[in-house]
Amino acid sequence: MEQLALLSSAVNLNTVAVTVSILVVFAILVTIVLRRRRENVWQAFARRNGFQYTVIEGQPQVTGLLEGRRFELAISPESSDTGPLGVEVISMAIFLNHPPPGNLHLESAGGLVGDVQLAFNEQRYQTGDEVFDQNVNVEIAESADGVDWLTPKKQQAFLQLVLATPTDSYQLAAGQLRWQCRTAISVPDKLDEHLRSLATAVRELDDATQV
Repeated sequence: MEQLALLSSAVNLNTVAVTVSILVVFAILVTIVLRRRRENVWQAFARRNGFQYTVIEGQPQVTGLLEGRRFELAISPESSDTGPLGVEVISMAIFLNHPPPGNLHLESAGGLVGDVQLAFNEQRYQTGDEVFDQNVNVEIAESADGVDWLTPKKQQAFLQLVLATPTDSYQLAAGQLRWQCRTAISVPDKLDEHLRSLATAVRELDDATQV
């Protein structure tokens, strides 16, 4: 009986090992398929919009000019897309020709996150617009330059992005408007949709006549 028990245990261990190996191989194959899918989608996206597709240190990147402004699509350093079934964080940015003062930082922060930040972030500036203040974290340090730059029209331009896709991340800092999204694959329609949304917002945010 003892020998049968040992034999049964060995069989079970072998079954587990085989199952784990199959799962690992499957995960690797899925990762390869997803990365190939991303490459194809990004290359097509670049062609449609007149951008350049390149691979730098093994990571894909799309760059170019959008209405005279520098454009960039890349995998964020925060992405976990480094192993089997890694989830990529897409980062799309448009650089403003007339950036806001360096002391101004806008970041999406909707729902409970926004309420908590509003309560505990001493540097968070409040505009008086309840919807904007609840969904956007505004940091303005020292000078009032950022306050003058952040006109009601610019507030609404940024707010519309946040309200349209509240689960995504938006930032306006260091002279660029940036969108980040965590996803398993890159969807063509989603890339084009966000490109149009960012372009619309940037036209308002980059309007130097408002200041």
